[in-house]
Amino acid sequence: MARPAIPEERYFQAFNQLIADGKPADQITANQLQAIVGGRYSRADSLLEQIRESHQQEQQEPEPEQPEWYSEQFSGVLMQQTEQLTNQLWTVVSREIQRRYDQAEQQAEQYRQEMEAKRLEHRQQITLLEDQAEQQGEQIASLQDRLTSEQAKREQIEEQYRQQQKQQQQQIIELRQQLDAERQQSAKLEATSQQQQQRLAESQKQLENTQQQQQETASQLAESEKQGSKLSGQLEARQQQQEQQLQQIGKLQKQLDKTKKDDK
Repeated sequence: MARPAIPEERYFQAFNQLIADGKPADQITANQLQAIVGGRYSRADSLLEQIRESHQQEQQEPEPEQPEWYSEQFSGVLMQQTEQLTNQLWTVVSREIQRRYDQAEQQAEQYRQEMEAKRLEHRQQITLLEDQAEQQGEQIASLQDRLTSEQAKREQIEEQYRQQQKQQQQQIIELRQQLDAERQQSAKLEATSQQQQQRLAESQKQLENTQQQQQETASQLAESEKQGSKLSGQLEARQQQQEQQLQQIGKLQKQLDKTKKDDK
């Protein structure tokens, strides 16, 4: 957005302020006006000549007429001759003054035109540089806005990355806890399987002992027919006990098979 132009009155006021401070009008520069008013150098330079001419017109006095003392000092008999001579001399002097004044004015005008051309060229260059500076300022502001936006996006991405890392770490902790729980459960199942195997071995040993006892009982039965009825009753009891033990062994074997399946 273009900045509002500074009013011309402020440049006139700055010029008068420098005059009041004792600065000669022809030594006041555009840089001094810009330092007081601000704004662009090209605008201060373009108004300087106009302000200076306005000041000169205000300060310019009318060309003085022939002073009275110039003629009054000649009186008496020679007054008429002196007045004629004075008029002739004044005519010559005034013509020479006018010629030199015109020559100086012509040279000054030529110099002014040259300086005006140089000022115009410098003013164009300064305007171009100021335009470039404003464009660069706008580009820098745009780049700063983009940088701020990119930085905000980067911070958002970094925050998302930190959140993801935090979630992943939490998932890893939960998985490790699950793994430890499964290992403990597996250890418990393994211990239970070992206990069941030990019980099965004990049952098998009891079965062997029972079978050995049956064999001893059978031999005793063969040796003593007299006690057959009594021994038959004992044999039936032993057979029932054996069947119960066989049923118990079958149950233990089923539990062992189920435990093995759970371990797999």
